Amino acid sequence: MRVRRIIENIDLFVLNPLRIVLDKVISPCFDLGIRLYIAAIFFKSGLERLYDYLHYGWEDQIAMFVKLHPIPGLEPEIAAMITMISELALSPLLLIGLFTRFAMTGIAIMALMMYWYYEDSYLYVLWMVLAVISFVKGPGVLSADYLLLRWVRGEELPKPKRKRKKVTD
Repeated sequence: MRVRRIIENIDLFVLNPLRIVLDKVISPCFDLGIRLYIAAIFFKSGLERLYDYLHYGWEDQIAMFVKLHPIPGLEPEIAAMITMISELALSPLLLIGLFTRFAMTGIAIMALMMYWYYEDSYLYVLWMVLAVISFVKGPGVLSADYLLLRWVRGEELPKPKRKRKKVTD
């Protein structure tokens, strides 16, 4: 009986506050961190492709898709253009958390293609796992998707609680 009471107290005073902190603070930060990490990697890659396209021509990118990572069924010119547009379009969506599941699906497909046709790298597997986590779990409360969903449902956003100062005579 005494052991049970100790366990209940541990649950009440230790585990419940820990659950609240994990749910309200750590989890949203983790969701945001995943989105920012993936967005930064793919946006940088898209900018490099765009820079090559604008300054040196498209030949280098086409050569990469011919020699290094050809995609069966797609012409190298089309594959290079689709890749650049996808990297530049999906990354800002991830940054603000808008249409996150759609964007993470595109990222996961690109990472899967890189893993299969380019080289076996565990970095691509990490990107796929993070994309799947974000797809399954959702973007979290620190996202435009969360605000959009609340607006569509007609819910009000939580208002910050303000402490009122006591007026003394």
